[in-house]
Amino acid sequence: KQKHGAHCATPSRQFNERGVGLCLVGNFEPDNRRPSPRQWASLVALCCFLCREYDIPVERIIGHRDGQAAEGPVTTECPGRNVDLPDLRRQVRWAMAHHWPPRWPPSSAPDLATVKQ
Repeated sequence: KQKHGAHCATPSRQFNERGVGLCLVGNFEPDNRRPSPRQWASLVALCCFLCREYDIPVERIIGHRDGQAAEGPVTTECPGRNVDLPDLRRQVRWAMAHHWPPRWPPSSAPDLATVKQ
């Protein structure tokens, strides 16, 4: 059953009513503040699972600020300038093409820093 969230407020409420909200704990706006390698690998794995499970196109992986920008004023910088969403989408595409992770939850994560651009 769909659970309505409060992760991305917009006039149409489409992201809260039909979207999946993920949260990385941390402030990724200041210089050099990036998700940890374990956070990143878990994010890639979870995005792969959700894209497969719910038939979500990888191109629809967006940030909180992108959802707001689609419909009006942006009131957040989330997920922060140091979260590289194009790279996330690229790594999710690569991982899905290589059938990783084979199950959920993943038992181990490959070194995603070695994924070719």
